[in-house]
Amino acid sequence: GKTGIDFLGYKNIIGAFNQSNLVLIDVDLLKTLPIRELKNGFGEMIKHAIIASKELFELIKKNKFMITEEIIYLNLMIKREKVLADEFDNNERMKLNFGHTFGHIIELNNADMLHGEAVLNGILAVLNFEKALGFDNNLYDEVINLYDSLELPYKVIDYKGLLKDVHFDKKNIAGNVNFVFVNKIGEAFIYKLEEKAYESFN
Repeated sequence: GKTGIDFLGYKNIIGAFNQSNLVLIDVDLLKTLPIRELKNGFGEMIKHAIIASKELFELIKKNKFMITEEIIYLNLMIKREKVLADEFDNNERMKLNFGHTFGHIIELNNADMLHGEAVLNGILAVLNFEKALGFDNNLYDEVINLYDSLELPYKVIDYKGLLKDVHFDKKNIAGNVNFVFVNKIGEAFIYKLEEKAYESFN
C-alpha cells in the first residue's frame, strides 16, 4: 500500500499511501525465475525473519533454496501485522526498514545491484553500525553464516562511508534518523539518532 519514487538521486524520497484491495500470489511463478532473482528475494525474507520471527529464520536456514508456502505465508503475516498496526509508517511499520537505510544508499551507488542484494548488504552494514554504538547483539556472524549457506551475494561495506548520505533518507525527520536495530533475531527496535551524533562516525 505504500508507493515511492526516486528523486534527485535518492531512493523512495517521494510517495503516497494507497492500500490494495487484493494481494494475489502465484507460488508456481517462482519456478520460472532465474537463480539471481530467487536469491534477490532473500533480502526481504531474511529482513522479516531478523526483525520479527526466529521461526522464519530457522525455516529459511533449513529449507535452503526451497521457498515453501509456509515461508511465504510467514513473510506475508509479518508485513501484514506491521502495516495494520501502523498504516502511515510512523512507528511499528518503520521496523520493515531494517537494512534499508544503508541498503538504499548502496543500491543507488551500484547500478548493477538488485534491491534485495542491496538490502542483504545493508543488513550487514547496520549490524556493524549498531555494534559500534555499543549494542552488541552478536548477530553478524550468524547472518553471514546464513548468507554463505544460501550462497547469497554480499560485500562487506563499511557503514562509515554510507553515513554521509543518511540525512537524505525518508526516515530523516527534523534532523533525526530512525535507525532500525535488533536485540536478537525476532526482536527489533527503533533508535533515533541526531545527525551530529552519527556524523561523528563518518
